[in-house]
Amino acid sequence: MSEEWIHAMHGVPWTPKKMKAAVEKLRRRATISFAFDSDKLADLVKLDEMVLSHRPDLILHIWSYRNKGDYSVEMLDILAGLKNVTALHLSMKKKQDLNKLQALKNMEFLKIDSDQTLSIDFISSFQKLQHLQLSGKFDNLSPIANCKNLSSIILQCTVEQLNFVKEIPIEYLLIDNCNVNCDLDVLNVRTLKMLELSSIAKLEDVSFLSRFENLEFLSLSLSRVEKLCDFSAMDNLKQLELENMKSLIEIDVLKTATKLEILELKEINTKIKAEAFDFLSDMPKLKQLDFQFIDFNKKRIETIRKKLVDSGKQDILIDCIPKEKRQRKMNSIHLSRILM
Repeated sequence: MSEEWIHAMHGVPWTPKKMKAAVEKLRRRATISFAFDSDKLADLVKLDEMVLSHRPDLILHIWSYRNKGDYSVEMLDILAGLKNVTALHLSMKKKQDLNKLQALKNMEFLKIDSDQTLSIDFISSFQKLQHLQLSGKFDNLSPIANCKNLSSIILQCTVEQLNFVKEIPIEYLLIDNCNVNCDLDVLNVRTLKMLELSSIAKLEDVSFLSRFENLEFLSLSLSRVEKLCDFSAMDNLKQLELENMKSLIEIDVLKTATKLEILELKEINTKIKAEAFDFLSDMPKLKQLDFQFIDFNKKRIETIRKKLVDSGKQDILIDCIPKEKRQRKMNSIHLSRILM
């Protein structure tokens, strides 16, 4: 019989039986949910004492049904008084002062969804914070600079400045589905190893990336970009993902990525002919190539594939590599360590 696996539990109401099951059955980084005005406030304290004291790895997801999402003073007082929470997911419907949450000094994982512009000043006291995810509206990201152990960030919000990366040991950064109103060149810091840029409105020029010599993994999903950067100086770049590059007009600059070991191509401009990819068979370090979803044009896919097979390079094709021998992408490994 297979091992029981549960990824989340909710109350309404939370009972001693449910709390016991949460401790015994939930996987690492599973979610336990608490809804203000649906669950009893006293049960939040019990969750802390009976569940999180035994399973501090679990993510506590908090939201409110009170007054269209409002958190009362009493709610915030109780939340700020929890002793064992190290991973928190806050869903915010209204703009609120969360400074009381500075008391949660053991926080290692924080995710916030905010429908209204929210201050994150309270995170300045989170010296143990390792992973931060912000989705929605936030008025100032500068407090991130005070989180001196923060190495992993996901931003799905308008970005006005990124200077905080100079103050933290950032290793992984995903900027997704948002506006960026500052120079991205500031991200060129020694510690950053993995970078994902996805659906960033108005971003058309990625030439600045040619100076990112410390990157080991890069993922670009930018529909307005016409030209890639020169990869010649990126000696540490081992893995590259290109997706939804519908405006790309040339691809042969990939030849300059001579240290590349893993390449994945998805939804690449159909105007780029199959012959333009002939150089792939000459990339010296390439060990794993995936272009199964480069587009819906099977003819282009088959032409590229035939060229590689005829060149004796079929062993690098993803569909020719047994699943157990395929190299995992660095971003996947990184996030699985945080979320699984």
